[in-house]
Amino acid sequence: MYEHGNPVVNNMPYAYRPLVADWVADHLYAGQAPNIRSAGQVAVSS
Repeated sequence: MYEHGNPVVNNMPYAYRPLVADWVADHLYAGQAPNIRSAGQVAVSS
């Protein structure tokens, strides 16, 4: 829970989007998702 978040926290996307992205990746990769944040890599779209 976030102190200043509304009931669905959609007023704080910077707080929940990385968590949702990790959850989705973990489920898509069946628990074997690469952890790009700890490796110092950044996803770049071209």
